[in-house]
Order: sequence, then structure tokens, then C-alpha cells
Amino acid sequence: MRKTAFQFFICALVLSAALLLHQFPMGSTALRVQAAPQEAAEELTLTVRAGDNNAPQLTDNNYNSIVRVPGGQTLTVSAEKPIAGLYIEWADPGEHALWTLSANGQSYTGGSNDFLHEYAQMPGGSAAECTLTLEEERAIANIHGYTEGELPPDVQVWEPPLARADFLALVTHPDDELLYLGGVIATYAGEQKLRVQVAHMVNFRVDEPIREHEKLDGLWVLGVHAYPVTFPFEKDVYSESLAQAEKQYDRDAVTACVTEAIRRFQPLVLVTQDFNGEYGHGAHMLLAHAVADALEEAPDAAARPESATQYGVYDVPKAYFHLYAENKIYLDMRAPLSFADGQNALEIVTYAFKKHVSQEYTKYYVSDDVAQKHRNIADFGLYRTLVGTDTTADMTEHITTYGEQERIALEEAEAREAELRRQEEEKAKEEALAAQHALEKEEAEAVIREEEEIRQSTGRTGLIIGITVGVLVLIIPLVISNTVRWSDAKKRRSRRNRQRRK
Repeated sequence: MRKTAFQFFICALVLSAALLLHQFPMGSTALRVQAAPQEAAEELTLTVRAGDNNAPQLTDNNYNSIVRVPGGQTLTVSAEKPIAGLYIEWADPGEHALWTLSANGQSYTGGSNDFLHEYAQMPGGSAAECTLTLEEERAIANIHGYTEGELPPDVQVWEPPLARADFLALVTHPDDELLYLGGVIATYAGEQKLRVQVAHMVNFRVDEPIREHEKLDGLWVLGVHAYPVTFPFEKDVYSESLAQAEKQYDRDAVTACVTEAIRRFQPLVLVTQDFNGEYGHGAHMLLAHAVADALEEAPDAAARPESATQYGVYDVPKAYFHLYAENKIYLDMRAPLSFADGQNALEIVTYAFKKHVSQEYTKYYVSDDVAQKHRNIADFGLYRTLVGTDTTADMTEHITTYGEQERIALEEAEAREAELRRQEEEKAKEEALAAQHALEKEEAEAVIREEEEIRQSTGRTGLIIGITVGVLVLIIPLVISNTVRWSDAKKRRSRRNRQRRK
């Protein structure tokens, strides 16, 4: 019984060891432990002082209450817990208006990107107090502070506008990108993590600056991280027709801006608004017609030579217009999206549109209802293509995205490097083999030379011996003969001497 139990113990031990070796094979330097999820950062209650005065407006989370801070003014920001980073919502983006965040005897300079919303980590690590110094006068709406950890999803850490875009979304006003192109943006920026650049025709920084904040808030919800660009048209007026819009805006100037954007961002896919202005808005019509003109201009070096010189010419592979009647494509707005925690595109775009608080009083809303044709965010037409017509409801059909191009290029570069290494290793093997053959040949020749020397030495020795023997053969008989004669002579002399004595 004890023997059986012992055998069972040994079998269990061997099985456990096998399972461990399967889970953690030999060669692993450590057990793979899944990293614990990062704790959420806590938003802090801040105290902001401008000199000796508190500035509670900067912590009320209200875009409309602002504090104008003179150039050279220093704000002191403190909290009961260490601050890991500040999130600043400027009332105006400035133009390369630099500012300095100082803490722990170190400093960080921001403002070079002209972002309206900026996040900055505390230099030198978390600190209970820091200072914010402005180089020139700026208006600030809000300042938020956070502890270490994963930032809340509404904290926007913007990246600069893209160098090259998979998608370029061109719209007239802030909120048009949601009402008409929101499904495209949610699908390709949020869900597929493609490079989506948004550009707006009208800038609200003068007339209604709050709409610039709402624009950023809505885009961030849909997964856009490249900071949007805006053309220099600050007048927002309703246009009842294309002709009226052309009197209110300079169509040629709008076309020039679109042509420059196309050349700058080199989009693989361009999406824009309806030629008929969705519900008849002339400014929407103007932008759509300007985009159509720019699609022809962008590849032509003679058109808009300034931007052609700066960015080069570019021909867009695919261009879609909202509600365009030909080459129809209908996006699926009801499929659950993983980036939106299972919400579908219609739901997440509706939520993003709620960030446009100033537009709550309007009649606009997000829809994919075919009966509400001008609102349908799923309805597009392929206006222009260099790569063939669509066979699926995917705007990236026949397109290799920039990320995929880079992945392929990296794989090809790695393959070339591997081939070069293989060739070098093969060459090294050939050189080593040639060296081995040369060494073997040299050793063989050395053996031959040694054998030849031995033969030559043996021949010389034989010759010497032969000569010696020959000499001895000649000399020895003479010696013997002479010795015999000498002996005989000696004997004769001895006999004569004996005879004389007798």
C-alpha cells in the first residue's frame, strides 16, 4: 500500500513538472505575470492663485467663465494631494503662445502646438504645488489637476495634425462632422484606429468660441486624436443657396484651402458633405463644390503653386460625398463597437453630439433613418476613384492604409536585413571553407615538401654511404695488402736477424 501511494506521488510530481514546463518553457528568464491594470487617476480639488488672489473661475468647469492672465503673470496651483499633471482648457488657442509649468525645481514649456486643450505631466514627478507662467496674455477657461494613474476618458491628450492621413474628413461647421460624417469617423478612427484628420471650413474662435471647445470634446469621444485643423473663415451665416454662399464666402479661397489640405495630408480616402447641402445649406454646398474642384487641382503642379511647392502634388485615391447618388455605399451604424463599450455608431455619435451643448436648442440630431434622408449618416456615394469601384460597404476597399504600408515596409526591410545576414553568413561560411581548404592545401604541400626533403636527405645519405663504401672497398684491400706486405717484410727481417745472431 505504501509503495502504491509513493508511486502515485511520484506520478503526480512528474505531471506537475511537465505542466509547469509547458507553461513556462526552458529559456524563459522569469514567470510571466500579467500586469495589474493601472489605477484610475483622481481629479483633484485645486486652489489657483494669481498673485495673492484666488481665481475660482478657473476651477468651475465652465467654458464661459474665463480669466484673462497678463503676459509674465504666474499662477500658483496647489492641492491637498500631489498633482501628477495639469489639464488646461484655454479660452483661446493663441498663436505659439508659450507657457511654462514649473515644479520640483524643473520646468516644462507648452503652447507650441496652439492646442485649445492641453495636458502636461508635472516636471520631475508629482508635486503638491506648481506654477504656471505665461509669456503673453492669454484667456483661460479651466484648469484641472490629476493624481498618478490612468486619466479619465474625457481628458484630451492631443497629438499634432497628421503628416499623412488614411481619411481626411472635410466639413463646414463644428458639429457637421458628427451630424453627417460621424459614422465614418466612429468606424474608422474609433473602431479601426485608422489615421483620421478632420478639417473645418468655419472657425468659431471669434463669434462663438465655446463651439471650438465642443468640437474637440465631440471628436475626442469618437476616437480622433490628431488635432483638427480649421480654415481661416470666421463668418458663420446661413446660406439659402450656393449662389448666396459664394457671395458670403470666397469660393476660390475655400478651394485653395482644400487643395492645400489634400496636398498636406495626402489622404487615401476623402469624405465630405452633400453637394445639395444636406437640408439646403448653401455653405455646405460651397464646401462640397470646392472639394470637387480641389480634387482636380491637387494633382496639378500648375494649380496653386504655393502649396504644390510646399507639399508637392497629390491625387486622392478615393473620394466620398455624403448622400451622393452614384456608386452608393451604406455603412453599418448598428453593429456594436468595441471602443465604445458595445455601443453602436449611431449611439456613440449621438453621445458625442451632446458635447455640443450650445446646439441643444436646435432641431438637429443624429440619424441613420432612410426616411430622414438628409440626416442619414450611413449614406455616401463614391464620387471619384483611382482604385476601382466598391463591392463591399467598406470605404477602405482596394486601399492599403498607411499603417499597413509601414508594417509591410518594415517586414520587407526586416526580410532584406535577414537576407543580407544570410548572405553574409553564407559568405562567411564560404570564406571559412576556403580558408580551411587553403590550410589543408598548405598542410598537404608542407607534408610533400617534408617527404621530398626526407627523400632528398635519404638520397644524399645513400650517396655518402655509397661513396664511403666505395672508398672503403678501394682502400681496405690496399690497406690489407699493405698490411700483409708489411707483416711479411717484418717476418723476413725477423728471420734475417735471427740468422745473423746464430
